[in-house]
Amino acid sequence: MNAKEILKKIKKRYIDLLNAYSNKWYDETEYSPHISSFEIAIALSELAIFEGRAIREDEEHWFKGEYHLSYIFLEPWDDILKLYIQLVEILKEENFYRSYI
Repeated sequence: MNAKEILKKIKKRYIDLLNAYSNKWYDETEYSPHISSFEIAIALSELAIFEGRAIREDEEHWFKGEYHLSYIFLEPWDDILKLYIQLVEILKEENFYRSYI
């Protein structure tokens, strides 16, 4: 699977997740900054893949949340995390990062 296909799957599944839980997430007790970091990382990935824009070194920290996301994207949403990890690896392989994270 290439980066565009992975990104498309991530977006579709994430939209499903938002539809199911967005009302809870934005309640003070349920909010996680790791979800926001994930959304920023996906947006930067889209710019890299579709616009050929390199991910700047000062933006790479948005991609470091895999550990925390593993506590958020539990069954039945764990496929999102697996796809996200694949996407980050492809972005590294295709040299979209200014430096490796």
